[in-house]
Amino acid sequence: MNDLIDRLISGLTVSVNDAKQDRIQLKLKRWTFQGNMLQFERFSTHLSQTFNVEGVPRRIFNARQGDERRAIWPITGGIGSRRYLTPPGVPLFSGRLRGYQQPSGPEQPIKTWHLIAELSINPTRAVLHEKELLRLTTGDRDIGLAIPAPLFAGRTLALGQVLPFISGDNFARGSRLHRLQFRQPNWGINVERYWRGIVDLFDTTLGAVGDEAGGAVYEIHPKVTLQNMETYWEFEDTDPIATVAALERPFRSLGSKSSVEWYTISDGARATLRSRGIIIADDDNAPVIKIQIAKGTQIKAYAKTAGSIRFEVTHTQGASDIGAYTAADTDGLFRWIDQTAAGATRRLNALLEPLGRTLSEEASGRQYQPQRFLNDLYEAYKDWPSALRTFSMLINAGKLEVRKTSPLGDEVKTLVRKKIIRRVSARNAEVRIFHVTERYRTALASLRGGW
Repeated sequence: MNDLIDRLISGLTVSVNDAKQDRIQLKLKRWTFQGNMLQFERFSTHLSQTFNVEGVPRRIFNARQGDERRAIWPITGGIGSRRYLTPPGVPLFSGRLRGYQQPSGPEQPIKTWHLIAELSINPTRAVLHEKELLRLTTGDRDIGLAIPAPLFAGRTLALGQVLPFISGDNFARGSRLHRLQFRQPNWGINVERYWRGIVDLFDTTLGAVGDEAGGAVYEIHPKVTLQNMETYWEFEDTDPIATVAALERPFRSLGSKSSVEWYTISDGARATLRSRGIIIADDDNAPVIKIQIAKGTQIKAYAKTAGSIRFEVTHTQGASDIGAYTAADTDGLFRWIDQTAAGATRRLNALLEPLGRTLSEEASGRQYQPQRFLNDLYEAYKDWPSALRTFSMLINAGKLEVRKTSPLGDEVKTLVRKKIIRRVSARNAEVRIFHVTERYRTALASLRGGW
């Protein structure tokens, strides 16, 4: 059993020990700046300059937006990038720093600004830029926490041989030592290093800029507010796009609300697949299935790379798995990770059981043999040349690709109506893509030599 559908039918479950975190969005209220208006302008200007971070000049913030009453300093790199690789030197976190001036009268020359960091952090991306791999393989908590975490993208990445279908360089790749960092206890240590490193970087930077400006930055009793947490598991699959497409209907039937989005495969990923003998149509794509299973809780399934599928549980404010979504200390993040990981595990396992049962019912006693496959094509067409032509196309490519203007349009409609094939591409795609339905999956795989 090589693909995910086989594992689901066999009763796949996930473990909280294998849960990992992707994007985490939160607010951190921790600092105030005090000074006069001239000092605040200096503070604002200096904040967007470069700083020496571990001997390397780094720029953390862009120029200020807004006025002195409501100031915004975007973090370099923006709120979030759609690029595949984070450029070297760019922070491995995104978001903005906000400054709110506390109301005061003109007779008070010294004014106070509350500084709040609105952050989107990504432990997965940070671990992939890790360089101290040998020192981290001990799994010793104290040794690991003493090693500075990567907070800025490096120049060399362990790219390995995989490319993502869904944009973003937050996918497991690289050497065996890199992959070890995604396993417990290394994973928990790495997340803690990363988060504490970000907080320390803000403490040091804001304090230094405040001193340069002639004012003062004070650390206040912190308040952390969680806005979004993504917990995920990844599984190997030989044909992830086809598998996710086959999962769409049974998966979406298990949620109160559902949707599917289509992401065009990048030119780089398409070229890589072509080099392996896998032909990708111009409009081929990677479907992302989303279902709402409870208030503030969503589950996604999608092809992450050319060889993997990701199940992702997203919790937002109001989700019962989180509980209180504000904390009075920065360690609140680790409590939320534990709570949401446990909740995500329960939620996903509760979905995988009926999903596997549905897939098993579809497959049980209904996996047709190759001869039945060919006979059904003939019964649909009532014409052997047409049946043999389609039979050959499916064996060669594993799917049908039909342009809107193709003369095969009517034949394809017949096969869809007879439930021999089903459309897996976007409805308005120029090139429509069709896979065989579940009952013919094994027959086609055997005909194609187990491709």
